Amino acid sequence: MSEAKPLIYSKICEVMSAVGAIGKNKKNTGQGYKFRGIDDMFNALHEHFVNAGIFAVPRVLNMTREERQTPKGGTLLYTILEVEYSIYAADGSSVVCVTTGEAMDSGDKSCNKAMSAALKYALMQIFCIPTEEKLDTEYENHEVAPRQQSSLQRPAQAPQRPQNGQQQGNGAMTWNDSWTMPFGKSKGKRVDELSIDDLKFYRDSALQSINEGKYVERNQALVTRITQEARARQAVNPEADIEHDPELGNSYGNK
Repeated sequence: MSEAKPLIYSKICEVMSAVGAIGKNKKNTGQGYKFRGIDDMFNALHEHFVNAGIFAVPRVLNMTREERQTPKGGTLLYTILEVEYSIYAADGSSVVCVTTGEAMDSGDKSCNKAMSAALKYALMQIFCIPTEEKLDTEYENHEVAPRQQSSLQRPAQAPQRPQNGQQQGNGAMTWNDSWTMPFGKSKGKRVDELSIDDLKFYRDSALQSINEGKYVERNQALVTRITQEARARQAVNPEADIEHDPELGNSYGNK
């Protein structure tokens, strides 16, 4: 007699076949981008979850919180949560997904918002919920200016790494070296503890977030700090090159 297969796998496929695309019909008025919210997910999935007899159970694995200042002098609570979601079927079988949620709020809602963000992306990824947008990179064409040779000259001696709390000359936010990476395989490490590959990964992730309008000031500070770290290493070891954009320093006040 063959062993019965866990029910959860067929139930997830059942829900996937029943749920269509969920469009980005909401708009962030502050930054101008469109998005699909957690309510959109619940409205689209609830009926199919009930019919399939499945449900999700969250477990917070890690939480990071800090206070941030608004331009007007107010206080925001910034919360990052790493959340594990288990999707269960009637036979007790389950699948597990771990996602990260980030949120800011001037009151007591930053944790709630971060939980909603983590759940939204867990559902999107587990059930492969599409949008109606053309998001594939094949639809994009980028024209890149040639690198300037003078910008690639290596410094004669290693630049000094910034000290904690130091301000840049233009008054922009400076990355605090006590801060650690909130996600990825090097989660919990400081910038100066990252490998060259990790510097590339976190640099590219921060640039993508900047392009999407997410936590721009903090990500700009991280990009600047990574570039300074890479240049300091490169001055000692020419092989330590993250191939950063030579114009990056001009963009974020690094030169």
